[in-house]
Order: sequence, then C-alpha cells, then structure tokens
Amino acid sequence: MADLIRRSRLFTIIKEIRILWIFIILLSPSFLSTKAFCEDLLSNIEISGYAKSLNTVMQPSPLAGLPSGFITSNQQRIDLTGEVRDIDFEVSAENNLIFSEAALSEFDPFTHNSVNRIINLESTIFTDKYSEDKLDIDRLLIRKNFDYGELTVGRQAIGYGRMSMVSPLDVIEPFSPDALDTDTRSGVDAVRATHYFDLGGQLGGSIVLGDEEENNSYLLNFSHNVNGIDILGICGSLRERPMLGAGFATDIGGMGLKAEAVFYIGKDVNQEGGDIHSSFAIGGIEAWYRFENGINFIVEYLYNGAGENDPAKYLEVKSSAANNEGLNAFYGQHYLLFGPSYAFTPLVELKILSFWNILDGSVFARPLLDISVTDNTDVQLFWAMTTGAEPSPATPNIPRSEFGSIGDYGGVYLKYYF
Repeated sequence: MADLIRRSRLFTIIKEIRILWIFIILLSPSFLSTKAFCEDLLSNIEISGYAKSLNTVMQPSPLAGLPSGFITSNQQRIDLTGEVRDIDFEVSAENNLIFSEAALSEFDPFTHNSVNRIINLESTIFTDKYSEDKLDIDRLLIRKNFDYGELTVGRQAIGYGRMSMVSPLDVIEPFSPDALDTDTRSGVDAVRATHYFDLGGQLGGSIVLGDEEENNSYLLNFSHNVNGIDILGICGSLRERPMLGAGFATDIGGMGLKAEAVFYIGKDVNQEGGDIHSSFAIGGIEAWYRFENGINFIVEYLYNGAGENDPAKYLEVKSSAANNEGLNAFYGQHYLLFGPSYAFTPLVELKILSFWNILDGSVFARPLLDISVTDNTDVQLFWAMTTGAEPSPATPNIPRSEFGSIGDYGGVYLKYYF
C-alpha cells in the first residue's frame, strides 16, 4: 500500500512538471546532436531574461475585491532566440512564485488568465492557500522572413496601438492602465502574416486562437505614413464582436499627438458574462510634450463606452465580458489620464500616474521613484493613493465612485535583467 501511495505521488509530480519536459524536449537537439551538426543547424543563439520581485502592501478594496495585507510576486524568465536554417524561433519560460498574507483566491488581479490561448502550457509546481509556484511557456514560435514580409506561427506577442497610457487599438492582450511593468507583453496563440511596403507601411492579418471557439479573433491591420502622419487601421472579429478601428500619430511643433478609436458590436448583450451594451466605442486622444526644464508631460482623454456613468452599475461592468477579457479596465465612461515624469539624474526618475473619473470625481494617483542601480538592475518605490466617495454604510456593496471604493497600496519592485 505504501508503494502504491509513493507511485501515485510520483505520477502526480511528473504530471505537474510536464511543462519542464516540453521545454527540455525543445532544447534536446542541441544535446543529442554532434557539435558540428548543431553549429550547422543552429545560429544566432541568444539567451536573456530577468528576475523580478514585486512586494506590495494593500489596504482593503471593496470594489476591486482585494483584501488587505502583504503579497510578494517573484518572477524568473528565460528567453531563448535563434535560427534553424533560415527560420527564426523563440522560446520563453516564466516562473512566478507568490506568497500572500491573505488567501490567494482573493487576489484575482495577480493571476493572469488569458482567453487568447488555445493550448494550456501552464503548470502548477505547488500551491496552497497562501502560496503558489507556476511555470508558464510565454513564447513558443517560429517565424519565416520574406523579402517584403514575415509569417509567424505560435505563441507570440501582438500589439497594435501606439498610445502610451491607454491604447484603444491595443485589443488583443493589452496592459492594465496601472501596470507597473510593461517590458514584456503576454504571449497569445496566433498565426500572423505581415506585408511591408514603402517606409514603415504594413498590411497584416492575424488569427488569434482562444481558449474556447467563441474567443477566437480574426483581424486585419494596416499602417502607413502620409506626410509625416502615421495612419493606423484595424477591422475584423474580436472574440465574436465585429469591430472597426482607426488612429493616427504625429508631431506638431515638438508636441507628440496621438488619437485612436474602436467601434464594437457587443456580444451576448445583457446575458450573464456578456457585454452590457449592444454597441459601444472606446477612444482617446493623447498629447506628449517635453518642457525645457526637463519635465515630460503626457495627458490623455479617454472615452470608455464599455462602462457606465452611474456608479451603482459599476459592478455590472466589472463582471461584463469586456472587463473579463481585459478589453476594458475602467468602470466609468469619461476620464483624464496624466503621466508627468522628471529625471533628477540619468539614474533617478520620478514618475506620476494619475486617473480622474470625470463624472464621479474620484481620482487615482501613483507616484513612483525609479532608480537605476546598475546597467541591468532597477529599484522602484511606489505608493498608490485614491480619493472619492466611499460606499454608504447602509449599502456597503454598492459603490458611489470608482476609485473611492479602492484601497491604497504601495511597495517595492526589484528588477534584474541579464
């Protein structure tokens, strides 16, 4: 009986680390083949990666559903790129070790659940109520380059937008507006073809495969520079939503100016887990300017048609399809976003990120001090503050403002690159 139990445990461990075996198998030709054969077959091999530790203290957050307490998220990533004959390949493995003072089931925003992946390449090394260790294959692709284009198949990063703060055209796997780290975009399972023309012009098509058939996306994208203005366009079906979007980016008298807008036909409208509007648009305009005193200033107006003007309806927005898919990160409809920054020295920079919900008057602000310790080591100190009407004691589950219902948080973010 004891032998049977040990064999069962061994089988479970082997099953849980199947992702490691996939990664090893992908690298095995370089170990099984002769050195001469490998040198002939493989070229331009590069290995890079990082180790990051995000340590956060959080206050209670009724609307976001986050408890108070301390949580630390520690990521380790290895990227391998190279060529096999004339075909590029890329493989990336990322491990995330989390420890929490409160139950991890309450920290949903710290768990990445992409709907844009048809194959589950994530493995849980171990997990309990307050900690977990997960390994994920975030890149697994091959790319063939042609004279005027390229074809990429596999798990890859796809981004369409140009705006720095919130980009409405960034529809596949967008960064959260308050993301501390935008160095690496999460990979999605896709087939993507791109044709290049003129100077910087491109026409592309993408098929992004979701975890369910209804989450598949079929998109065409276009960009071209006309008289110093970058014109952008996108159309197709985004997870069963017909959509059409456009944008531009230019420079006027030293001021950068960008605008993007996307129109959608809602899916599963007014059904549980569906969109809350039969049609909606998300759009914004952004301006960037660097003053003579060294201050960089970014401001954006964002219209979020996937949200609601009435704070009492914010929880409906929170549970809607657009929010669950990452397409929409806000609950209201009208926002001003600010992003000033100032470099005290080449190694020390102060950055401030702020969101103002214009209609309910609530504000989110996060100052962050970015310190470059060495060429490949950064330390970030941050604290996020919120103001706005809090829920009434008589109806604590009904928000009266967006950011007034979210607790403050802050911490230290350590980054090491190699």
